[in-house]
Amino acid sequence: MSVRFAEPEIIDDGELEEGEETVSRSFYDFGLDNRILKAIADLQWASPTAIQAETIPYALSGKDLLVKARTGSGKTGVYAIAAIQHLLTKQQTKTSNVRILILSPTKELCHQIATVLFKLTTYCRREINLYDLSNSLSTQIQKQSLISNSNSLPEIIISTPTKLLEHLKDSTSALNLSTLELFILDEADILYSLG
Repeated sequence: MSVRFAEPEIIDDGELEEGEETVSRSFYDFGLDNRILKAIADLQWASPTAIQAETIPYALSGKDLLVKARTGSGKTGVYAIAAIQHLLTKQQTKTSNVRILILSPTKELCHQIATVLFKLTTYCRREINLYDLSNSLSTQIQKQSLISNSNSLPEIIISTPTKLLEHLKDSTSALNLSTLELFILDEADILYSLG
């Protein structure tokens, strides 16, 4: 597997003033798949937040990003929307490979991320499957449930580093990251501080 490190676009929302939370741009302006737009409407996201309006175009163009913004600013939406659009745009025949890995430092954050992704994939679940490795199931049970439904691994895996490492160290695990297309670190500063 080749690893590519590029100079990321660094986007910092700075100190937004009261009322600067959203901008006039619409989610329709990004050229998103209609299934994503329907899911966004179901979530009642009326318009992108400031950080979403600024970063989604970069994310959709395939740029490496380092995004710094306060909690609740919409960062998860940025990478979730971009990841789903990436999979729908580069739709392939169903393979048994993980294409997107999202690492987060805690089970709680992984669950929140999985919830957002699940809601955003409401209208494209036949094409996109996701699995949260950070749940409380044993690694043995997870190995069975990872491929039980469709005989292939999900396209998106959400995990803590510890749980991912358990699977990667297990020689009987079906988890294969050699076909990874996107690698997303949520709360990267915390992940890096953990080593």
